Amino acid sequence: MTTLAKVNLKADYERTRILQNAAKVFMRRGYEGTTVDHVAREMKVTKGFIYYYFKSKAEIFYELHARAMEDMRSTMLAAIPRDASPQEKLRAVMSANIRFIEEGAVSGAIAARTAWLAVNRKFPAPYRKKLTEQRHQIRRIFESILEEGIREGVFQPGEVDFVVKTIMGALTWLPTWYRSDGRLGPDEVGDIFSRMIRGPFEVSEAGRIQSLNGRRTL
Repeated sequence: MTTLAKVNLKADYERTRILQNAAKVFMRRGYEGTTVDHVAREMKVTKGFIYYYFKSKAEIFYELHARAMEDMRSTMLAAIPRDASPQEKLRAVMSANIRFIEEGAVSGAIAARTAWLAVNRKFPAPYRKKLTEQRHQIRRIFESILEEGIREGVFQPGEVDFVVKTIMGALTWLPTWYRSDGRLGPDEVGDIFSRMIRGPFEVSEAGRIQSLNGRRTL
């Protein structure tokens, strides 16, 4: 191994170590309540050590978010069953997303809780733009499934944006309301979500839209 390779390997190791410790602090104190001092104390190092690898608290948090969101996107894509109906795909993706947030511990919660940073002007604009781009990639997974359902005639045209916003909003707050030791697991919650979201927008065999209580709305 060359000297440069060793240096890069050490830098990757230390950056990852900083991120792991910073994640714990962010989870305890929130983004605005956390400083680089807090992270340094968590690691028992100096602020200078942190700043050698990261320019700011915002960069640390963005790196955490980027890694978590990429892991979440990969998990969701891998969960989509081949040759399945749009309804089955929606249920599978919802379950995978919930499981990632539940089992991903810190990274899952951070991925779920960063929506507000995309519009919070206290967060640097370049990072806000990147956060928005990453969340859009997650949105596209849901959008593509719903659009497929519309093409196949099982979902109502024109409601994709509303439904996706509902999904993303619910998942953003999932770490707050979901309990991993509760009576429902990720698959059960995913199925409930799928039925709730699908119900008002699903086309009946007669080609009419069914409301949740069974009355015809069209």
